[in-house]
Amino acid sequence: MSKTLLLAISAHGLGHLGQTVPLLTALRGADPSLKILLFSSLPADVVQTFIPDGVEYVAAPEHVTIAMHGPLRVDLDETKARFTRWHSRYAEHCQSYCDILSELKPDLVISNVDYTVLSAARKLGIPAFGMCSLNWADIMRPMMDNDAGMLEICDEITSVYRQTERFIRVTPGMDMTALDNRVCVGPLARSGRKHSLHHTLGLPGNTQMLMFSLGGIDQELDIAHWTLPENTHCIVPDHIEATAAGFTRISETGLSYIDALASVDVLLTKPGYGNFCEAWKNNTSVIYLRRDYWPEESALLEWIHKQCPAVEMAPTDFVDGNLCRALSELSALTVPFAHSDGGEQEIVTLLRPYLN
Repeated sequence: MSKTLLLAISAHGLGHLGQTVPLLTALRGADPSLKILLFSSLPADVVQTFIPDGVEYVAAPEHVTIAMHGPLRVDLDETKARFTRWHSRYAEHCQSYCDILSELKPDLVISNVDYTVLSAARKLGIPAFGMCSLNWADIMRPMMDNDAGMLEICDEITSVYRQTERFIRVTPGMDMTALDNRVCVGPLARSGRKHSLHHTLGLPGNTQMLMFSLGGIDQELDIAHWTLPENTHCIVPDHIEATAAGFTRISETGLSYIDALASVDVLLTKPGYGNFCEAWKNNTSVIYLRRDYWPEESALLEWIHKQCPAVEMAPTDFVDGNLCRALSELSALTVPFAHSDGGEQEIVTLLRPYLN
């Protein structure tokens, strides 16, 4: 009789979903009879553009996560309020997830990286794994400035992660030394198909192709004043008004995000797991804007500078719309792309005893 795996995916941007897709593909290849449920509050139409055939989307209730002021800055006050409210009714939230899991009847739960569903799985006796490059306790703890209530919540979250079968820490990622059940695996990143954007957009063959994306959290941005070097063209997200010469919205290329990323020379982005790993996987160089404060960032930066050509863009240059300096610094680098095996097969091996 075939088994059922439930993969719970955080709706904090799209990085958690993108990080999980290579594992979905590997699991489908290893056992086509395995029933996989993708459990998330992300919109169904967005999820369907990521997941392989044969994976079933199941709408999940909202879960607590970090509040943001756009893609680069944490809203600390709102984050504290959210987690305080959530934990004041944690037993109720856990029971709601228990009711859902009881109906879906999974044989195994993996969460990237919400913890309430892990508590529910444990309560029902369902084996469960955490999986991510970060966890919410280690993200929040350095931000809390001795806030006793929030530090207690962080300890509660850590306790949930520690009670899983394993916490799969994907590379690059936070140290997570508080999780004595963690196991580290290689990177998880999607591969795209390279297309000729020069041909599609009617550009000269020597045009440098740049793509701008700060991940799945939208940002209001006026690019009319941006300055690009000569012979450079920029692909931007659809929510940005691409009316200036030298800019094209991604939907106008006719490509998916991952194929567009594989088809450009440079990605301008923030330090984020999906942004960095997918650029590396697809031989796309990186220009990055530092985030205001994100504890995962140091691990990501240490890794990306060893894996592919990457430079930091000064915040003042970004505000001024001056991309010339960073592109010039990038072109002077001689760092090669350093490829390695992904972590998906390692994870399949870890999960096999629970799915046979």
